[in-house]
Amino acid sequence: MSNLIPAVNLTVDPAELVQPDRVHTSLYTDPALFDAELEKIF
Repeated sequence: MSNLIPAVNLTVDPAELVQPDRVHTSLYTDPALFDAELEKIF
């Protein structure tokens, strides 16, 4: 569990922040990702 997901550029595709055993916390806290999600849902 010493491997970290790099968080250098959070403007990447959100799918790149998901790994089979974990998800980067920015998917839950990044306002830009939240806005993008709202755009796609509504």
